[in-house]
Amino acid sequence: MISNSDLESTTLIGLDALSKVSTQLGLRKYNWSSYQTALSRDTMTLMNLELEKQDLDELSWTIEKRKKTTEQELETLKELLANMQQQRKEKEKKMVQQWQEDAEKLREQTRLQTKQYETATEKAKTRIDDATVTNIRLLEYQTVELEKQLDLVKKQLEKYYDMPPDTDWANIRMQEKMDIMTNLEKRRERLLEEIARSMY
Repeated sequence: MISNSDLESTTLIGLDALSKVSTQLGLRKYNWSSYQTALSRDTMTLMNLELEKQDLDELSWTIEKRKKTTEQELETLKELLANMQQQRKEKEKKMVQQWQEDAEKLREQTRLQTKQYETATEKAKTRIDDATVTNIRLLEYQTVELEKQLDLVKKQLEKYYDMPPDTDWANIRMQEKMDIMTNLEKRRERLLEEIARSMY
């Protein structure tokens, strides 16, 4: 029987290394075919892991690209929203100014109509007998004139409050892009965790 003292130091080192490799490979038999089988199995496992890592890297790159595209679209929507809000403010300012001008014209028109009404009433009182000019006729006349004035005011107010819904649409689109970007970021983090686990 051969003992350790019968072997050279280099041979002992080699045998010790093979023993450690066998233990790591989980071999029970120390013949050459067992080593080849174990090495082939581990090589295939390593190749599969490399392929999986490559697929994950490609998927991560794709998600990163989509994330950047989504961020760019989001910035574009933000700029669009800001422009639309600015345009709306300018339009509202012009509409308020126009409404004020129309209201001033309406007040002047009402003043003139009231003056004409008072003049016509005075003339009517002088032309016809007091018995025929009753309070009811005067009230009817006043009511008709007031209804005309109120109708003009109502039309002006309808113009002022008729605002476009463009900003609401832009808000909805921006929120959709923000949701997409958040989901992509979460998926990217999960993939990076899977890549890290596959390397150990």
